[in-house]
Amino acid sequence: MANLGTIEINPWLSRFPSLDKPDFAVFDIDPADGTTWPDVVLVAKLVKELLDEWKLEGFPKVSGGTGIHIYVPLEPVYTYRESAAFVRFAAELIRQAYPEKVTLERIVRQRYGHVYIDYPQNARGQTILAAYGVKALDGAPVSVPVLWDELDQVGPQSRNIKTVPDRLERMGDPFAEALTRKQDINPILQNALSGNTM
Repeated sequence: MANLGTIEINPWLSRFPSLDKPDFAVFDIDPADGTTWPDVVLVAKLVKELLDEWKLEGFPKVSGGTGIHIYVPLEPVYTYRESAAFVRFAAELIRQAYPEKVTLERIVRQRYGHVYIDYPQNARGQTILAAYGVKALDGAPVSVPVLWDELDQVGPQSRNIKTVPDRLERMGDPFAEALTRKQDINPILQNALSGNTM
């Protein structure tokens, strides 16, 4: 892969042999023009508040670009449609509560001044930069998992291929639990699919 100039590794959210059943639902949080990194962090924290209310755990990582990804580990029994419905339901609740900050608008030019939650990223065949994946940008920033209480201190590209090994040596892997945790979203999913707002 290195000889081919391959830098970014962008896997699916599911794996063989259950390609139609994602292991994660992901909140892909992206800034638009007119927003700042603190705005992105704020929206990530709003996602966490909602997940806490639902007794679910999310694992954040900086994207290595300008955003934040929050992984919600799932029991591998849900379809991609159900996973996307879950994320869209949560995102819509947040947008309704904070319309001045959050958008689900797909058209980029109509997102100005808002942080975008990209729920369609949870479709079959969609990919997202892997945890610890290197972004093909100057400085080789890494999409590094972080602890929730670190979000106010880190920047979107504050970790790179030179600094991440020392970080892992010091504190271990904050993403390790995400690989073994499996969560039931069925109670929330029923509301999402029925159109209830809880």
